[in-house]
Amino acid sequence: MKATNSEETDKGYVLIEDGSFQITAGGDGIQAETLLRVNDGNMEITTGGGSQNAAVSAEKPMDGGRAMPNGSNEEMQGGRMLPPEGMTPSEGMEDGFAGGGQPPKGAPPDEPGADEESAAASDSSKALKSYVELIIGGGEFDLDSCDDGIHSDQNVIISNGSFRISTGDDGIHADQTLTIEDGDIDIQQSYEGIEGFEVVIDGGNVKILASDDGINAAGEADEADSVDDSADDGGEAEKPDHGRGNPMAEEDQGATLTINGGTVYVNAGGDGLDANGDIFINGGDITVHGPADGGNGTLDYASSCKITGGTFVGVGSAGMIQNPSEDSAQPVIVWKLDEPVEAGTVIAVKDKEGKVIVEKTTEKMVQWLAVSSPEFIEGETYTVCVGDWVKEVNLE
Repeated sequence: MKATNSEETDKGYVLIEDGSFQITAGGDGIQAETLLRVNDGNMEITTGGGSQNAAVSAEKPMDGGRAMPNGSNEEMQGGRMLPPEGMTPSEGMEDGFAGGGQPPKGAPPDEPGADEESAAASDSSKALKSYVELIIGGGEFDLDSCDDGIHSDQNVIISNGSFRISTGDDGIHADQTLTIEDGDIDIQQSYEGIEGFEVVIDGGNVKILASDDGINAAGEADEADSVDDSADDGGEAEKPDHGRGNPMAEEDQGATLTINGGTVYVNAGGDGLDANGDIFINGGDITVHGPADGGNGTLDYASSCKITGGTFVGVGSAGMIQNPSEDSAQPVIVWKLDEPVEAGTVIAVKDKEGKVIVEKTTEKMVQWLAVSSPEFIEGETYTVCVGDWVKEVNLE
């Protein structure tokens, strides 16, 4: 199902108010040139043969003990999921926006992009896709896509709905702003769970299982760089390449990840929360099970990670540690263990009266933890228990 007219301002839109849809497509499930809006309905969409058709790369082994993408309890031997062969993650995000006068990637520059079956368009196998705005106000969605589950070349807004998403690339992706206001979102399989240049989570229940980053705030080099084009001496400044998979992607692009509320659960084989800029945690209940390998971190940010409210528990490996920023308004307890502990270990923080403030069970090997709670009071002493290990911490 698609609307591809980019020449007339009153066309190129898809609006779904209600109904039941079952779609199996080799390419995109539903595509709109300008706006895709779903207010209600029931959708079952499979694209590109489904998430099981995504390629697997031996570039980086999965964390030991993580579940296979098909839901089995066996370990994945050989690597993380990648998009289909011949389509890199960046190509999956760079479909041209014909509505802005730019033809899809691979289309001749002198031909209208919206009317051509370009190589990029034929490779795209996203479940829900818009080149400009993608807005979901409600409904039930069961998406199984080889490419992104939900994708916009500009903005995505989810204000309600129930989602089950399995994908070979991003669960939800926006090149610019991705906003989740409410809803029940279960990303059961993904390469990266949620990605956008600005990611804002105001509420809802968000659960993410990702073979790479759980939530990633980042942009492409040609559309999200914050580096000035001109150098101080009047010459042209060199722009780093921030493309995904490039070492320069850790540079500060000015991207932001903001969590204001809701319940957020992340289990990531790569970085748990990643921002090529700033992470702001202002509220909500956030649990991040980061990587077991030392090449990634539970937190990965280029500028700052400030916690001002909400409950945050992050655990993971100790190889690439980044703690929450020291100038966080809400106290944070951080502990690097002498030795890693196994999955199934109980982590608890108790006050001086023995009351349990926070308690979580590890889901993979852990050697680092960070805990923050609105119940923490500066000057008070707390007891941190990790299995049989006990440590007293005074919050200064």
